[in-house]
Amino acid sequence: MREDIYNGIKNHIQSISGFENIQIIAIEAGHCELEVEIAKTMLNLYGSVHGGVLYTLCDIASGMSAYAYECSNVTLNGTINYLKPAGVGKLRVICNTIHKGRTTVVNDVIIRDSEEDYIASARMTMYITKEL
Repeated sequence: MREDIYNGIKNHIQSISGFENIQIIAIEAGHCELEVEIAKTMLNLYGSVHGGVLYTLCDIASGMSAYAYECSNVTLNGTINYLKPAGVGKLRVICNTIHKGRTTVVNDVIIRDSEEDYIASARMTMYITKEL
């Protein structure tokens, strides 16, 4: 393999941080709103918010929303659509439950930027491990 290609591949390995910047705007059973100031450490090598960061934000909001039903939970499944790239700035994560069953909670999550443009949309299924 060419050395420049190998080095380009290695550049995909990144240290992602900045989740400590998440602020809870609203929380109740079945609903969660978060804001996060995107740090440079949350960007991919192309200068956009890393897809893993966006997925993790959806996962965190979904877990919080399900936890507000007073039950611990883990992610059973998650799918995400990346709609538009975002860079440094504020993002809002909004999660709403569409189904609360005995063993699962299904949530729709959207991420918007400060101009209210959609950045990502996700559907997360949380498995209820126990009632608290």
